[in-house]
Amino acid sequence: MSFFGVALSGNFYTLLDEKSPKERIEKVIEVLKPKLLITSKDLNLDLNLPTLYTQDFKSFNIDENLITKAKEKHIDTNLLYVLFTSGSTGIPKGVSIAHKSVIDYTLKICEILEINFKNSLLNQTPFYFSASARDIFSSVKVGATLHIIPNHIFAFPNEIFSYIEQEKITTISWIPSVLTHLCKGNALEKFRLNSLRTIAWVGEIMPTKTLNIWKNHLKKTKFINLYGPTEIAGT
Repeated sequence: MSFFGVALSGNFYTLLDEKSPKERIEKVIEVLKPKLLITSKDLNLDLNLPTLYTQDFKSFNIDENLITKAKEKHIDTNLLYVLFTSGSTGIPKGVSIAHKSVIDYTLKICEILEINFKNSLLNQTPFYFSASARDIFSSVKVGATLHIIPNHIFAFPNEIFSYIEQEKITTISWIPSVLTHLCKGNALEKFRLNSLRTIAWVGEIMPTKTLNIWKNHLKKTKFINLYGPTEIAGT
């Protein structure tokens, strides 16, 4: 992915939601003053920035000397990414996260969730939300398999549960509102989900009713509250 290349080059990144109002995106750009935009030609963004397109990556020449020099200068307190808040005051505010914070957080997450190379994770969080960093970097750290499903698919519980069974997903870490939505109706009762060993949640309060429905259906599954990834990684 693009942000691995950015990190390897010694720079930091911010992820933008292309569905955000243009005014918000422009405010983020005004704050960061980025040197480069990496995007897809399919999005047809016009932000008046020097731009690299993902479709052109394969044609790029790789300068190993530049990469080596960048790595030699790198220290763990350098920024990895800046996450912008929802901007409830009208001005999005950036939270700066360093490599060391993400490394420490990733190591702890792998320990808490008992993630190893045999695990399969199913990502629910769009990449422009901080919670996605947990799935991405923990998978890379231990060599686990990360499955990425478009967020709109989560509107169809039967498809999600079928995918979990088909791909033998072992670990999910989702927000409680998604877990609540999926256990409504009787979709959950149609699937055994035997592979699912760990369910974690972040960012919201877990309703007791939702937790009890999942726990009653999955007797051997471990349930964990991970709280807020940005708050933890930023401390």
